[in-house]
Amino acid sequence: MLHHDKSESYEVASVKAMSWAKDKLESLIARGRETTAATLEKVDRTLIEDAIVKANRVSFYPGSQEGTLCLEANGFDAAMHEHAADQAVQRLGGTKRISEWAFQPDTAEEFVGILNKKMKALGGKKFLTRCVDGEVRGFMSDRYRRLDVRPLVESLVSTAVKEFGAVPIDAHALDTSFHMKLMLPQVFEPIPNEVGAFGLTFRNSDFGAGRLYIKGFFNRLWCTNLAMCEDGISQVHLGGALSEDIAFSQKTYELDTLTMASAIGDVVRHIFSMENIFARMRAIKEAHAEDHQADIGKVLKGMVRSSKLYKGESEKVIEAFNSPDVELLPPGQNRWRLSNAISLIAQQTKPDRQLELESLAGEVAGLARRAA
Repeated sequence: MLHHDKSESYEVASVKAMSWAKDKLESLIARGRETTAATLEKVDRTLIEDAIVKANRVSFYPGSQEGTLCLEANGFDAAMHEHAADQAVQRLGGTKRISEWAFQPDTAEEFVGILNKKMKALGGKKFLTRCVDGEVRGFMSDRYRRLDVRPLVESLVSTAVKEFGAVPIDAHALDTSFHMKLMLPQVFEPIPNEVGAFGLTFRNSDFGAGRLYIKGFFNRLWCTNLAMCEDGISQVHLGGALSEDIAFSQKTYELDTLTMASAIGDVVRHIFSMENIFARMRAIKEAHAEDHQADIGKVLKGMVRSSKLYKGESEKVIEAFNSPDVELLPPGQNRWRLSNAISLIAQQTKPDRQLELESLAGEVAGLARRAA
């Protein structure tokens, strides 16, 4: 790990840091190539079948595997993905995930009987079911705004790669969501020997598993800490009520997707503009210059009170901030170190919480518009 010391000039240390950072960035790019192509191919092959169903025509029954549900409606029946089963239970007033009910084979009929009774009581209320390969992966409101992720990703990649030379470094096509990160293939040094790269992350779910968003980020290359910038796009999938005839809504589906794809291109251009990037680099420089030692406890308590941090997370952040570590965290007692302490803790959490903490790290570093 390279750090500048008095035995060599800053110029020498900076050249070494840049050389090391370029090698690290190239390794990230090489790794990304291995996963991105296969992921994009998987997304392109995924075909979603939609149907509008009325509550009084829906029947649940136990799946062949313990603790699973199946659904029968509109003349078809299919197994339900755990996510879709959770959605159905929650729409009927349940607060637990389907896996937490832990119903046994001898109580499964009673459990689904309760669900069916509640569903029938909703009468003609409509829901949108979204199926892939014969499996129900989404059970959503009929006001769910459908967007085809494939043109969205095409617009994202086309703009980022063709116009800015960005490269994909990570991509995941999960059962109910899609994630992708792209990064500019150049190294930035906002603070002496603090080398990093600038990129953006995109996430979308076609099945109601979170909102669509795009965020810029700064990746500190000495470690894997990420600090997110402000939202470029952050939208809940919500529109007008869908017709029972899904084909009738196809034009709206296509136009909504086209509009969002165009907006994504504009957001990518903003995130990767030199004006925006230099503004983020200045924010990091200011965060590094601002002493934060005296009020670190007060700052974190404020985050806990405002529900930005959990108490246990706050304690871990304080421990990391006060540690002698100058590899995983930048040296100094400042907002930049605090930001990286939060990013470090984020890596120990679940994916959705990780994003929230990385966004908080961006706020603390001044990379987001909201103040920490």
